[in-house]
Amino acid sequence: MASMDEAITQHHFMFEDTFKVKTIDDSRFERAGRIDCESESFGNNLELDINHMIYPLGPGDQIQVAITDNVSPNRARRLSTAYDHDKRLLGPSIMDHYEYVMYGKIYKKDDDKKDKRAIVHASYGGLLMKLRSDSMQLAEFHVPDAIYLLIRKVQAIEPGGHVCSRFAPVRARAPAAAPSSARADSSPLAALRCGLCEGTQERERSSTLDLERILAEDSAGRR
Repeated sequence: MASMDEAITQHHFMFEDTFKVKTIDDSRFERAGRIDCESESFGNNLELDINHMIYPLGPGDQIQVAITDNVSPNRARRLSTAYDHDKRLLGPSIMDHYEYVMYGKIYKKDDDKKDKRAIVHASYGGLLMKLRSDSMQLAEFHVPDAIYLLIRKVQAIEPGGHVCSRFAPVRARAPAAAPSSARADSSPLAALRCGLCEGTQERERSSTLDLERILAEDSAGRR
């Protein structure tokens, strides 16, 4: 499989940007909340309903958002059913490089030619999106095109230099007081490392110890 950077560089996206979550309104529905985000680099704004039960976000979180009209490895192939998107049939795709994906349709587009600003409205099975940007960035959006919205959290550096994108929002909302088992570490967030990361680090430590043992035995044998 191509690396994440290669796959994303090669794939054609209709829209890409990094947003910071300002607020989230989860008062209307039990499983869905509406996030209000501002672009980190451009004057874009995104209002989006997400299933916060399976993909929780909070104020201050940074997310990378991409929108495309086809996730097939072979762009000539159009995906139209749930079976088409089954990983066993689809194979590796751009979706593998993101954490949260929705499929929906554009139902409205407002394009202000005078101010050169546009607003795209889309529905992902009832979860609504309102994307504001300049007309040029939203030129490829048309009613009633089908689109995919892909999201992943911006990676954060773990204590000790380990990169983890899965638990960045958890660390951002961590309490000031760390568990006693973590206070010996220089960072109060050390105890919040995810199990996957810890498992990777443990395997790395084991591999290092095995290599040291083999080198020591080889050195002793040569004597």
